[in-house]
Formats: sequence, structure tokens, C-alpha cells
Amino acid sequence: MKDKKGTKLSDVMNPSKWTDEEIKSFDRYAKAKRKFQDLPRDVLISKLAHFWTLMCESQRRKCNGTDVIHKENRAMKAEVFIWLDSNRRNYKSMDDTAMAITKQQPIKFRTARDWVGEWKKLRSASTL
Repeated sequence: MKDKKGTKLSDVMNPSKWTDEEIKSFDRYAKAKRKFQDLPRDVLISKLAHFWTLMCESQRRKCNGTDVIHKENRAMKAEVFIWLDSNRRNYKSMDDTAMAITKQQPIKFRTARDWVGEWKKLRSASTL
């Protein structure tokens, strides 16, 4: 059986076929695990899952070269999220908020509306 990249799953389980980068990521994983070993098990699991997700996302971006290409867009999105933290309640709807964002940033309405929706999901009652 092969994954999307064409790598055999038996190769993934065989340490002799791991690349140097994969070994380094496992070393970082082990260091993080030692750092959080005094935490309760459920907290540790959630922190390690978050850490692993960030590592995979970072590695994926490096491989694709998207850090350079989308750096400005990510910076704009971060600015918009900071602005939303303090100004979202001044607008009646998500569409009104998105329209205000398009007047501040050089983005289309649809992008601004998606960012407002994403911000709203990240700031839901369960994550406050």
C-alpha cells in the first residue's frame, strides 16, 4: 500500500529508510515530550498533537516554498485578526465587517468574509 506521495507504508515503519529530516523531526518531538513530561496525560497528548501539527505544517510549507510566496498574505491576515479582536462588535453582520476590512486592506470581499468566518470559529465560546 502507498500513500499520496507514492511512499510505501512499509518504508515509513522501517527506521533504516528514514531521511535525515525525518530523524531530526523525531528528535524535536522527543525533546518536546521530555519538556512536558510532568503534565497530566490528557494535557500532554493535546500539546504533543498541537506540536506535531505545527511541525508538519511548517515542513509542508518549506517543501512547497509557500512561506516566501504567501508571507505578505499571512501578515495581512494576522493584522486583520488583531483588528477583528477589537472592532468586530462595532458591526452588525459578518458582511459589514468584511466590507470594512476591504476598505483597509487590498483584498477582495470574499477573502475578507472568509477571514471573518475563520476568526469567528477560532474565537468561539469553547476556545475563550
